Amino acid sequence: MHLLGSVALSLLCSFSGVVDACFSLGCIGGLGCPTPFPFGIAMPQEPNEHFSTCCSLLDVPLTCRQMCTFEGYNVTAIQSSLSFGMPCSAAALAQIQFCAARGVDHSNCCQAAGVSTQCLMFCDQSPNASNELSLSHMQCLEGFESMKSCFVGHALTEYYRGKQAMLDNAHRNRLL
Repeated sequence: MHLLGSVALSLLCSFSGVVDACFSLGCIGGLGCPTPFPFGIAMPQEPNEHFSTCCSLLDVPLTCRQMCTFEGYNVTAIQSSLSFGMPCSAAALAQIQFCAARGVDHSNCCQAAGVSTQCLMFCDQSPNASNELSLSHMQCLEGFESMKSCFVGHALTEYYRGKQAMLDNAHRNRLL
C-alpha cells in the first residue's frame, strides 16, 4: 500500500462512523487501523490498542471500556458486570467479545482448548454470527480463559505477521 493509501485508511479507521468501511478494509477483522510508516507501509496496531480501537468504533459505553484490553477482559470483570448490575449491558459485553476475537471464528481453537460445545458459539465472532447472551450461559465463564487464549494467540500472530510484512516491505523499498 502506498503512503497516500495508508493515510486514507488510517483516517477511515479513526472515524467512528465507518465501521462497515473498516470491516471491508480490515480494520476490525484484520491487522487493525494502520499507523503511517516510512516507505508507505502500514504499521499494525499492538493487540490491546487494536482491541481498544474496536471498542471505540463500536461505541462500547465508556463505563465498559476498562474491559477493552486483554488484561481488563477477564472473568471477574464479566461476573461483576452481570451480577452487580454494573453499567455494562449484555449488548456491550457482546461487542467487547467481538472486539477481543477480532470478528473472527475461533471455534477450532476453542474446541481444541476444551471449551464445551454449548459455549463454542462465543468463539465464533464472525460478523454474521448470532451470539445472544443469557443467564444460561454463565456456565461458559468456566471456559472463558481458554477462549481468551485463542483470541490472544490470534491477535499476537496477526500483529507479528503484520510487523514482519512491514519490515519485509521496508527492506524491499530500500533495495529499490
